[in-house]
Amino acid sequence: MIKTHNPVVVFEGIDGVGKTTQANKLKNKIMERGKDAIVLHFPSEGIIGKNIINLLKENKFDNLNIKARALLTASDFFEEMEKYKDFDGVIIFDRYIHSSFASNESSIITNEWIRLIHLDAPDSDLVFFLKCDPEDILKRKDIDFGAKDIERQLKMYKSYERVFSENEGFEIDASQSEEIISEIIWKIFNKKIKL
Repeated sequence: MIKTHNPVVVFEGIDGVGKTTQANKLKNKIMERGKDAIVLHFPSEGIIGKNIINLLKENKFDNLNIKARALLTASDFFEEMEKYKDFDGVIIFDRYIHSSFASNESSIITNEWIRLIHLDAPDSDLVFFLKCDPEDILKRKDIDFGAKDIERQLKMYKSYERVFSENEGFEIDASQSEEIISEIIWKIFNKKIKL
């Protein structure tokens, strides 16, 4: 597993909200300071992640058994993490355990069960919850297929609101410009993480 002393930063929110953009902006700023950083995106580009992406594109992912779905995303997480077990820098996640809380909201499985299947995952040091109305995201250029599914987006928006209220993190209005959001994130990062 990744060295536990590495700073872990997480970006969460619905599809198209700007997680990848802001994660990469933060990575670049850290590297400009002469420190190493990586961004891990989920679903990943690995074997498991690609299968998850295909299931999502075919609208089949949400039809899977809810425990199988959660275990599949956890498997993708650990398979990807294994590649970086010797990495010694800031680890930035574009989706983390909070996404499992949001996408697997059910009376069948609990957040405790989801935490259990992620037991060996490193604790996050800093979490950014990016929040923006799904209808506003639809108006953006170059959004991916997930952000275009407005019915699923509205459902996930409600789930993420619950997750945001139940977990520690910094909620950021993602309807602002990329530059303003990036400045806010950088200020918080510098207060919370010592490079």
